[in-house]
Amino acid sequence: MSVLRDASFRARVLAGHVRVRLTPTFTGHPPVVVACTHRTASSATYSAVRRALGYTVVKCHRLNPALMVPTRHLDGAVIGRGGMLCNHMHGDQVVHGSIVKPRREARFIMMVRDPVAVMASMAGLAATGARRWGPDPDTTPHWPACDPFMGAMTGWFEHDVKPALGWSLLDHPFDAERGAGTFQHGQWEILVLRADLADSEKSHELSQFLGVPGIDVRPLNSAAERGQSLGVERARAAIRKHPAVVDVAYAHPFSQLCFTPTQLSAMRGRWLGPAPSTVVPTPPG
Repeated sequence: MSVLRDASFRARVLAGHVRVRLTPTFTGHPPVVVACTHRTASSATYSAVRRALGYTVVKCHRLNPALMVPTRHLDGAVIGRGGMLCNHMHGDQVVHGSIVKPRREARFIMMVRDPVAVMASMAGLAATGARRWGPDPDTTPHWPACDPFMGAMTGWFEHDVKPALGWSLLDHPFDAERGAGTFQHGQWEILVLRADLADSEKSHELSQFLGVPGIDVRPLNSAAERGQSLGVERARAAIRKHPAVVDVAYAHPFSQLCFTPTQLSAMRGRWLGPAPSTVVPTPPG
């Protein structure tokens, strides 16, 4: 059973619907929730932590029950409050019912990523998947700068995390140079980790947070692995035509908090090319 396909099984284990023996070393420890919006290295993080902790780990994309809408048999995307994509995976309901609603002790790992990269990755995959969904790139003005892609990362804390947990990263300082921060909110410990850190740095932060040496983050579930690189490249090309979209994303409080000005400038350059240099004319004579 693959790491990705067994996520719902492990969610049922956490909820107590399936009885198995937990790894003795970690039995009795609070569960770990890898709670991330889409396309933020959540699969790689979940896989690494699960290898270390076993069945005490569950992954979810949505914490706010208002955004947990079954979409398997629907055409297109269901867009909820704040332009967020509604989602349905077994882990969402399990985390809400067995951890969030009863305020059960847990440790949350939340990945954050360049919001323009999240927009491009979601839009590109939506347009090239076996069952395409979301706005049509051929008929939607300013695609992919549209719901549910545009604010998938910048709106996540305010429209998904905060309604569920009563906590948002935007209300706290964050060490953008380090690219990681730990927070205590009631009975919940929260690690916020930037996806662009080197895998070795992410591994170190996870090991420190969980108190488990040797956590090893490896790349997983990339667009290339899914055979959808062309869709993501199409989204990238479309973004290059709309520099204002990039500027709006990077002016958002989320971006200003999570990245330094130097990092934001470098990110802008990766999407749009280097800023034109100012040439000072030589005075005559």
